[in-house]
Amino acid sequence: MSIIFPDKKPLIEYTHTLRSRYGETDKMGYVYYGRYLEYFEVARTEMIRSFGLSYRELEDEGVMLPVIHSELDYKLPVYYDVEMSFLSFLRLFTICCF
Repeated sequence: MSIIFPDKKPLIEYTHTLRSRYGETDKMGYVYYGRYLEYFEVARTEMIRSFGLSYRELEDEGVMLPVIHSELDYKLPVYYDVEMSFLSFLRLFTICCF
């Protein structure tokens, strides 16, 4: 049996800002709900770029960073031309085997 324990404090925190664009909205001016995961991926990619690396370089070196879980709770809509901030962080995990 394996148990994975995340460290409580992130090693790295990175904030990425992005403005919603017209083409990402519906007729009501709301950002389409399916775009949020795309925004998260942009923030994650930019966090890696802030280390002086590219996602492509990591993959070329055999480092894969799969998303293993994603969950969203939609509280309020995001409208066209709104600046959003995304906090990305990196944590270590300890894998324990019994």
